[in-house]
Amino acid sequence: MYEVHRKCRLLPRSMRKPLAVWWDRVSMVLEPEWFRTTVLVWAIWFSMSLAFTMFNVYLPKLLEMSGNVGVEHVKSLEENLWDVMIFTLGGTPGAILGAWLIESSLGRRWSLALSTFTTAAFCMVFVMVESTWAVRLSTVGISLSATAMWAVLYGWTPEIFGTKVRGSACGIASALSRIGGMIAPLLGGTLLMISRSIPVYTAVVVFVIAGCCVLLLREEEGSVRGKTRAVLH
Repeated sequence: MYEVHRKCRLLPRSMRKPLAVWWDRVSMVLEPEWFRTTVLVWAIWFSMSLAFTMFNVYLPKLLEMSGNVGVEHVKSLEENLWDVMIFTLGGTPGAILGAWLIESSLGRRWSLALSTFTTAAFCMVFVMVESTWAVRLSTVGISLSATAMWAVLYGWTPEIFGTKVRGSACGIASALSRIGGMIAPLLGGTLLMISRSIPVYTAVVVFVIAGCCVLLLREEEGSVRGKTRAVLH
């Protein structure tokens, strides 16, 4: 900490104080008390954004290459747009589902893990099926479970951290999700040049990793706030 503040003195005066304050906040969320929880939450945000964006951003191309497409039939732009609309509409109830899940007996942790693993499972189905309607149903499943996943994640994350570190921890988590979203098109495009299925399988693996990180968060019934659930860190 002292070394960082000493190096800050080498910077222009206008940058010293903001950088020192920022570093103090980051150091606070990386203290032993919060380190394990912080790293897991940041990994969850980054990996979920990476996986979902990798699938979502290339969905029109994936749909064009899926289904009963052969020499005699090539999907039209209109068909692809209908498929994308069905995918989008499928996620509409997801936020309501996520709100219901976190208040159910599953709790925050299991709701988030279940929706994440379900998204990964539907991604696997998307790659394996060939029927046009089966592909559409799998995209609806992905959209619904992924929207529920994001709803639970956005609602639960602020509850995980104490008030002193909440803003910094959640802000950096959001920034990491944006970084994952920027990496996804580059990585997905490279993998798509090899095979249609590889970006989806990669997204599945990343979703599973995110789900495992969720399960590593230890949730306990009952806390100083009463009967609400708290994360042990």
